[in-house]
Amino acid sequence: MPLRFREEIQEVLRPEQERLKLRHYLALGLYDFLYFLAFTAWSPWVIWRVATKKRYREGVMDRVGFPVRRKSDGPLAWVHGVSVGEIKASVPLVEGLEAEYPSLEILFSSTTPTGHGLARRIFPGKRVVYFPLDFAFMPFTSMARLRPSLVLLMELELWPNFVTAARGRGCPVVVVNGRISRRSFSRYRKVRRILPQLGSIDLFCMQNEEYAERILGLGVDPSRVKVTGNLKYDALKVRERVDPDPEFARITGKGDGRLVLVGGSTHGEEEEILQRITRELRRRTGKK
Repeated sequence: MPLRFREEIQEVLRPEQERLKLRHYLALGLYDFLYFLAFTAWSPWVIWRVATKKRYREGVMDRVGFPVRRKSDGPLAWVHGVSVGEIKASVPLVEGLEAEYPSLEILFSSTTPTGHGLARRIFPGKRVVYFPLDFAFMPFTSMARLRPSLVLLMELELWPNFVTAARGRGCPVVVVNGRISRRSFSRYRKVRRILPQLGSIDLFCMQNEEYAERILGLGVDPSRVKVTGNLKYDALKVRERVDPDPEFARITGKGDGRLVLVGGSTHGEEEEILQRITRELRRRTGKK
């Protein structure tokens, strides 16, 4: 590793080592050790993908904690979405932030090449980086180079080193459009005493009451949990008035009381079921 990078890493990590409580520091050390073992096991596959797929060679410096330094000094919101779904869901969030805070700079990160490419298409003119590997110094140097004022994690991306790096810089961390499955809930319950990143999140904005209850079940302070709905629904743009397609109007009878049964994204077996239902409805109602 070049000397200038080693010096930068030492400069960034020194205050973190002094700040962290011993328990937290040891927990992150254990996490890094397990992360290293997992990465080592996967490394042949990673090397093969990088060697054979050009898109996996993009953003290597971003991933290892050395994105291009941010030049501006104004407030910055760092929005992270793992892949396509999270990036799409962030659209109404970004629109709201821009309307409320016109001077706010917004940066996006994604884990996958597909998500990275989509963010660049949806948000032209905004900076998009690859999310750093959550190992050792990498999130800390990324934070130091990009200097965010706020971190917004889509759904529930709780990377211990990344969250710790943000909190070390006094940067609030908010989970947006949060969700937690039963399986994830069980996993977090097993390790919550070892990895204290849940306590480092300033606010959990959950999709529904069920997900909120699961977060509360992990010991999060109720004052930091809010139910805000699903951003993916907010991202759907519906026109106030839709001009009817002529063929659709002909089939449905233009509102003449004809019974209309609609099936979307169906497959062969499902269409057979719909045909049986249609015949039965016609028999019972006497309608076409």
